[in-house]
Amino acid sequence: MSDTKKTYEELVVRVMELEEELARYKSTPDNITSQPSTSKDHQAIPAFTVVIDSNGMIVDMNTTMLDALGYTLEEVVGEDYLSKCIPASEQDMLQEVFDELTISNNATINNNHILSRRGEMLLVEWHGTTVFKPDEQTAFIIGIGIEVTEWKLSRERCEKLITELYEL
Repeated sequence: MSDTKKTYEELVVRVMELEEELARYKSTPDNITSQPSTSKDHQAIPAFTVVIDSNGMIVDMNTTMLDALGYTLEEVVGEDYLSKCIPASEQDMLQEVFDELTISNNATINNNHILSRRGEMLLVEWHGTTVFKPDEQTAFIIGIGIEVTEWKLSRERCEKLITELYEL
């Protein structure tokens, strides 16, 4: 136990967080698919993982993705995924992917950029799937992604060199 006492304001914030968590818990059916895994096993995965609720809000994100984006978990949970992480030019396209995921039970594969806190655009190949509630409504969208920014740049450089060689 820490000797540092929490301030009144810190305690109020923590109580509010716990009340919100309790309200979310009480509002979901007793079903394993009603809550994302609270296991931190996915934190060690060297790929990006994100869990988004049916309203497009971030529920969870692993440390690999958080580190790449420059955020803490507290800064992203409850935020709209599209507006927080996706460049405006790609939001409509990604909304279509989300719509596909929530309508069908088909996994998706797509590439899109994510935007870091520093304004850096990272290209990611995403594999998405949906977790459905017992009533067949969307509970969560889960995305697992691999950053392919450097791979794409290397490929473009190679293609350019090959083109230049053929032109000689």
